[in-house]
Amino acid sequence: MRRSPVVPWAALALAVVAAGASTNCRQSTTPLRPQDPAPLTAQEHARALDELAQARAAGDAGAAAAVNGRLAHARLRARRVLDYWLARRDPESGLWAHTEGRPRWVPQNTGADLWPHLLSAARELAPEYAATVASALARERAVCGALPCTVLLSPPRSARPPMTFRLSQAAEYAADGLLPPAERYGGGPWFDRLVEVANAVVDEIGPRAATGDSETDGNLLQTLARLAHATRDDRIVAAAERIADRYLLEWVPAAGGLPPGSWDFDRGAPVSSVFRFRDHGAEILPGLAEVYVAERALGRPRRGIAILCADSSLGRLRSSARPTGSGATTSISRPAPPPAASSTPGATCSRPTS
Repeated sequence: MRRSPVVPWAALALAVVAAGASTNCRQSTTPLRPQDPAPLTAQEHARALDELAQARAAGDAGAAAAVNGRLAHARLRARRVLDYWLARRDPESGLWAHTEGRPRWVPQNTGADLWPHLLSAARELAPEYAATVASALARERAVCGALPCTVLLSPPRSARPPMTFRLSQAAEYAADGLLPPAERYGGGPWFDRLVEVANAVVDEIGPRAATGDSETDGNLLQTLARLAHATRDDRIVAAAERIADRYLLEWVPAAGGLPPGSWDFDRGAPVSSVFRFRDHGAEILPGLAEVYVAERALGRPRRGIAILCADSSLGRLRSSARPTGSGATTSISRPAPPPAASSTPGATCSRPTS
């Protein structure tokens, strides 16, 4: 008969107890790493800055320290993102590649949605890298010239799509990529490039005055109107007014009282009368409003024309749109009634003579 091996049960039990004690000891003496707090939203960040200012004004050092702790986490997160992208800068071109498809710098995406945030992060958190980030402007211009383009990387070379698309790229790059640092930091290579891009787009559009695409024209209007305040350049203001006249005096009435999404120059008619309340179409409304503000601020002879002509359109938008909630309006396609007569004595929606 085969005998079973002798198991030293006492020794085994002691080993199990010792292992358990060791585990419990480690758990009790090594604190768990606290989880990082959730990222602050833009509204929460703004409120935190207000709270910090109030705490400092009240001389409450404890409250100020608590708010600074929350903000410090946001700064650390931003620095990690900056470091991530600095490590991915293409060494040959000095640009950053779009994350989809073949490596390329895309002005309306990489240039408009990434580059200005990298610049702000570098200037605020790592000033030693600010010049590196800013140098991307000279690098892309060396490849593209005055009018921005897609830059294929390794080696850097321009991809030149149809001009209509390049104008769309340039207008979005100007409004979303170059305008924010120009407004935050004032003069600098971003401001010079902004003026150059805006003038290049206007020159390329020529006598048509506008591209006929509401997103492109809206981005361009916002850029020109804000540059009008900064430069007081009559050429820039006049270019903005020509675009506004195209929409308010011609295309809005032809499209049923709202800005058309796009205009067919050959047919002299809107491609679609649908107006979008969100990105990729609604840019034209704030653009038209900013032309009016610029005209008022600069004392232009035609001031007020834009707001008078837009009155019926804005009234229709206010009565039709639901701005929030699950039923929020995203577009309007119903034909509008004829524009109502202006309530301002002697005011008419017609092309000014002065």
